[in-house]
Amino acid sequence: MVLIILYFIYTFENTYKIMAQETIITPLISVKPSSSISVGNNITILCDGAMSEETVILYRNGKEFLRQRSSGSKTEFTIVDVSLKHQGNYFCMMQTNSRISSHARITVIDHVSISLSITPKGSIFLGSNVKLQCNGTKSGETVNLFKNGDLYKQKMAGGSVVEFSLNQVDTKHEGSYFCKMSSSSKISNTIYIWIEDEQHSASGSESSVTKSLGSIMSEDSQSVLRRIDVIEEKKRDYTTGNMIRISVAGVLLVLLMIVVSEHFYSRKKLKIQHNRHAASNEYELD
Repeated sequence: MVLIILYFIYTFENTYKIMAQETIITPLISVKPSSSISVGNNITILCDGAMSEETVILYRNGKEFLRQRSSGSKTEFTIVDVSLKHQGNYFCMMQTNSRISSHARITVIDHVSISLSITPKGSIFLGSNVKLQCNGTKSGETVNLFKNGDLYKQKMAGGSVVEFSLNQVDTKHEGSYFCKMSSSSKISNTIYIWIEDEQHSASGSESSVTKSLGSIMSEDSQSVLRRIDVIEEKKRDYTTGNMIRISVAGVLLVLLMIVVSEHFYSRKKLKIQHNRHAASNEYELD
């Protein structure tokens, strides 16, 4: 009887230990300070349920992201300077038994606002120097300058403003520009650069402009004269055509009158013959 009691006690203790162990090694995941985090802040992901000195693997969007050996039941993964690439679904896995936790969704909020400005403002002349300033950058961030949608230049930000220089500009520098930080999805406003020739823009070039306008006016006058000649020729052709059409119509009218006269003459002739025939028949009867 005592042996039976001891057996049940032993079995109960082992079952309790197994259940307790399974409860401990079942991983749990949590995020602090919040699952919604702004760009540039730090976030910590906690995986709970590891055994001592067990390797814990953190997955992001189904792929291994970080791994760390635990010193206790809890393992902390800290992400410093969060960027948009850290957004996604996370879960923990214990390497010993491949048990995984539930998923935690981390949302990264981008509050970055950058703008692009240009110096000098106004007209940009051939051979001048131009500076594009990307404002609102963060120190240590890579700032990208795009031209016509393609990456044009890169520079590491040392503060809130990054300056890109365009020296001795010519037509190859024409196009649309905007800037963007590597850690942010937001882009700046777009600036269009058009290169002007200062010589042609100066007031001294008025005579050449006037000459050009004179040439254009002369060409327009000649064009107008040519158009007038074409119109007159068309008028002459139109008049000749009308005369021909009128003549043909007159001939057709005469022919029609002849046909109608012939028709009436034939009917009159038949009527006279009919009357003569009727008179002769009446005389024979008498």
